[in-house]
Amino acid sequence: MATCTKCGKTNYDGVKYCTACGTPLSSASNSNYNDESSEVTEEKEIKAIPINNTDGGQPKKERKGVDSKLLYIILGVIFFGTLIFVVKYFFMGKSVAPVVEFAVSTEEIYVGEEVTFTDKTKDATSWDWNFGDNSTEEAVDALVKHIFLSAGPFDVKLVVNGKYTGTKKIYVSEKVLVVDTVPMIPIEIAGPEKLKLGEEATYTDNTPGATKWEWQMGETGKTDGLAKSITYKFKTPGVHFVSVYNDIAKRRESYKVQITPVAPIAKPGQKPAPKASNEVLKKKMQMIADGGKEGFKAIYYDFVKDDLCSDNSLKILENGKDIETGVKAYCQGFQFRKKFTILEVIPIRDPQTGCIIELNVKTK
Repeated sequence: MATCTKCGKTNYDGVKYCTACGTPLSSASNSNYNDESSEVTEEKEIKAIPINNTDGGQPKKERKGVDSKLLYIILGVIFFGTLIFVVKYFFMGKSVAPVVEFAVSTEEIYVGEEVTFTDKTKDATSWDWNFGDNSTEEAVDALVKHIFLSAGPFDVKLVVNGKYTGTKKIYVSEKVLVVDTVPMIPIEIAGPEKLKLGEEATYTDNTPGATKWEWQMGETGKTDGLAKSITYKFKTPGVHFVSVYNDIAKRRESYKVQITPVAPIAKPGQKPAPKASNEVLKKKMQMIADGGKEGFKAIYYDFVKDDLCSDNSLKILENGKDIETGVKAYCQGFQFRKKFTILEVIPIRDPQTGCIIELNVKTK
């Protein structure tokens, strides 16, 4: 064994340079060895000093292992790759239970009033509602309507997709009836309650403070006057309801008026006027309408002769609309109209002669 004089390292016999510091070993320290040990030493020396050593016989230092930074990078890549796989497989691959939500159309719910419930759950495909009031109605849509018949708190439950449940507590109150304490202002209509056909009458609204009025005399369904008073002559006998609306009462008041027909007064030597009933007039006019051109020729002139004094200046109203063409042109026009029905014919007669001066025809 040879000891390095510089660093004190003990070296095998036959080694020329210190294996620790590379200092040449003295020959004296290598003198005592035999052939067998020399062979072993030479073999060991070959292993200790690489053959391709070109640095003056100095041995190279051996690398201690893989660089630590590279090792950390490799470990980091493995860790994050494993983490991504776990999240993707165990979490993203599985469905998450939805939150069941639904809306109520109003916060103030009263007994007997309709309430709308609307589901807001994402990806919902089926619905089953239970309103908590023991109702037996089936509610299986996303939007449902319900009426609570009693007051109290109710737990409204919605099952979505057959397994996800949402519940909301609602409160139903008794409906409070609000009584109008403002007294009703009476409308005071002044005017005759009975008239003879053809007589003119004036009706007045005496409601205190009123400044605007709207009169309807009950014959046409239209507005007949806009002043405080109205003067009017009824065209048909029977019961009529005169009504007025004013800006103080803010409502319409009706007034019943009875109109009686007047018996015709025949002049000396005058031929009595035809007395055809309303039903006969309606029937003959319907025959003219159904007969077309031939029906007009066959029936109209007999109709005028037997039931009308004359067709000259005879006024015609159909469903309240004035027909300005006269009765002859009116009846001739039936053939050009689609089939229609005459519901009623009401004649207005001259109080003096009894002849018909106006026909009110109602059709459909």
